[in-house]
Amino acid sequence: MIDSIEISITSLNNKMDILINVKEEKIITPFKEKSISKDEIERLVRIIRSWRGEYINTSIVDAERFKIIISFNGQKEVITGSGTYPDNYLEFKNFVGEYYE
Repeated sequence: MIDSIEISITSLNNKMDILINVKEEKIITPFKEKSISKDEIERLVRIIRSWRGEYINTSIVDAERFKIIISFNGQKEVITGSGTYPDNYLEFKNFVGEYYE
């Protein structure tokens, strides 16, 4: 079972940091804390579940970067990217944007 999901997205003009406490069903940003339903957490997990551990294109200097840390059973899985992204990355960004406003 997932304990938490940490998300960081960094671009030239913006940085978004989110922590999802799965057990308490809370989503925490630097600006606010609010509830998130199990269904919404599951929606996020469905979006990222097939992602590889790394998406890197070193030829793009100013590329948007992302890092996701999934903590479960005392372990961590890390997914990172810069310049290359999973096919459904826009869906992921839309999800994050819904909670980061």
